Amino acid sequence: MPDLAIRIGRAIDDPNTNNDDIARLIQLDPALSARVMSVVNSAALVGAVPLQSLQQAVARLGRKQVRNLVYSCIVKDLFDTDSKILKQQMQELWRHSCQVASISAVLARHTPGMDPDQALLAGLIHDIGAIPLLQTARANADLVDSPVVLERLISEMKAEVGQLTLKSWNFDEEMCRLAYRAEDWFRIGTAMVDYVDIVLVAQLHAFVGQDTGSRYPHIDEIPAFHKLAQGELTPRRSISILEQAANEIDEIQSLLR
Repeated sequence: MPDLAIRIGRAIDDPNTNNDDIARLIQLDPALSARVMSVVNSAALVGAVPLQSLQQAVARLGRKQVRNLVYSCIVKDLFDTDSKILKQQMQELWRHSCQVASISAVLARHTPGMDPDQALLAGLIHDIGAIPLLQTARANADLVDSPVVLERLISEMKAEVGQLTLKSWNFDEEMCRLAYRAEDWFRIGTAMVDYVDIVLVAQLHAFVGQDTGSRYPHIDEIPAFHKLAQGELTPRRSISILEQAANEIDEIQSLLR
């Protein structure tokens, strides 16, 4: 995680800092400042009057949402690589993460107790463990030249690597658990819905229309599906919710990209 993100996270957790302190840290990176203001003033988040400053943005959103937003903006840069061979894989991984993130945000809005901004961040980082594996692979010609082997390696290791990565970034326990359980389709969890449940369902929605064969279960076969929206979801209703939010989903993905 970039040093600035760590500094912003510490400032947000420090009760002795105020909104101006946090805003000044964000302003250290002009590109990050512009992206944060763009997201805050998007149609998905805008209030009655567009915000003019980062200080206003921090005051309106609150510290928790600011952290999620800053991390979401910074995470994109982690999916970049100077390897021409691996660049396409990184881009595909980022597109998938954006899609899962946008769907997660919409599903969270229909599930009491879930924060759409937190769900968006959860969607963005659910495959974070694949990044260090891909970056390491570029130095290993055998892996780069064997995409099937590389894909298997990532599939088998990304959960554990993702959990370790988020722990090293001081993410909370639930987010670390998310990286580890993001493809544990038949996970029971607890009676209460959590962000792992949101991301599991969002991923299966993201795979709709793709040629995935029988690699993934039907969406109503996984326990997580029956926890969302107070247990009132059906496959038809969940698709209807996403169709109605299609413009919002497109806008979120556009902003993230």
